[in-house]
Amino acid sequence: MTRIWRQRESLSSAEDKKPSTGPRFGIDFEVGRTLTLRPDYIVRGVVVLTILEDENPLCVCDVMIRFKAEESVLAKFKDAAGLPLQESIKSTIFDCSEFIWSGAHEIQGVNMQGGDYCPWEELSAGVYHFPFAVKLPPVNFPPSIEGPKGFSIRYTWQPVLRTAGGTYIEGPALVTPFVPTTFAPPAEDWVYKKTLYKTSKDLTKKKELIDVEAVLLGNVFAPGDELSFTLRLTNHFNGRITFVHCSLRKHLEGPLDKDYPCENHERSLVSTERRCNIPSQKTDEIRFSLTIPRKHRHVPPAYTGRHIRVHYTLRCVIQAEIGKVLTKMQCHEIIIPITLASYAHITLENCVLPTYLTHEELKLEPFFFDPLQDFPPDDRIHFGDDYYMYENNLVLSQVNGYLYDHLNALDGESSTRSPNSGSGSGMCSEYSIGEWNIDSFTLASSVGSTDRVEQSAFARQILGNHM
Repeated sequence: MTRIWRQRESLSSAEDKKPSTGPRFGIDFEVGRTLTLRPDYIVRGVVVLTILEDENPLCVCDVMIRFKAEESVLAKFKDAAGLPLQESIKSTIFDCSEFIWSGAHEIQGVNMQGGDYCPWEELSAGVYHFPFAVKLPPVNFPPSIEGPKGFSIRYTWQPVLRTAGGTYIEGPALVTPFVPTTFAPPAEDWVYKKTLYKTSKDLTKKKELIDVEAVLLGNVFAPGDELSFTLRLTNHFNGRITFVHCSLRKHLEGPLDKDYPCENHERSLVSTERRCNIPSQKTDEIRFSLTIPRKHRHVPPAYTGRHIRVHYTLRCVIQAEIGKVLTKMQCHEIIIPITLASYAHITLENCVLPTYLTHEELKLEPFFFDPLQDFPPDDRIHFGDDYYMYENNLVLSQVNGYLYDHLNALDGESSTRSPNSGSGSGMCSEYSIGEWNIDSFTLASSVGSTDRVEQSAFARQILGNHM
């Protein structure tokens, strides 16, 4: 299917009636505005500039796009006088930008004439499209996190337009989530044991109340997994256990800087409960099952950054009843630590699951390349500011087609052929997107009747006997 993008388009009568508010421009991705970033991924799109018919022509020197990842946290503290203060702490993960169009017609490069005297071109009323392409390195950047106010890890795109005279106009920032590629290890029975005691004023004397033994199928899970476990309770006190409530909880801690007090924001994701009747000196087993939310934006993988830490726990509250005539209720709590990865473990013959180093271990950054090309020049990745290294020299495993089929089934998605952008550079009066002529797959998921469709393209490599 071919889409035609024109330099000038007649604007609707509804738009003509709107009051003139100056040029409007933003970013449209090839897969739609709903986009999920992953390691070793190519992003294609256009910067769309709209000039209404009742507006004056716009003198444009160049159009730039900025791609930035930032970790931020809000620190709350008190000054010497005891007054509450707050400070926003930010750390840049990467910040890259590129001129995608120039009035001097030097595309995909910095203008040779800088400053306020760079050439410009007069753009009349119409809709203009400036294509771009970005290659993400095979690196696990931090997961996108949206926490309480001031707590976030965001990957933002922003178009910037420079007019004659050096005036900059910034377009609206667009946030896209990033999901690192991490897999849970093979499931094995994992036992967590803890004894609950009754303490007195004499701390040397402790009386056993309940022996708790939790049996889980591992301690690392993934979004969409069924978290099934068994609680084995032994009652040692003179009463009975009547009720158990279990919940999966998400913890967001920050700031981690030693100069500021650290806050712990806790949220219950999913919970379940069971009634029981375990008398004194008896042991019984209770089985529980929780479904971890499927959306990565709700349950990002466990991560510890420079300012933010996100981790998960399984909280079990045991309710006990003491006395026969005048009963007294007691509640005891145990916290079981668990870890979430991006994807569940997949067992395949003649296939190695992909492993990516973190951005701290391998200092790689995304980089822009000519959108006319299907792939970056020489299939290379950007290494810092002055060096390049080839992907073939990296010890990185590629995912084969069977792995993608498994991920499609996990997310309830269908595997189809993916279109590729044979995009052109610069401002085009007529622009088309053709079909890919390479063997590839697409993960496509409908996120709602009114939402766009999310697509992520991957190259397929068949290993071993499947060649």
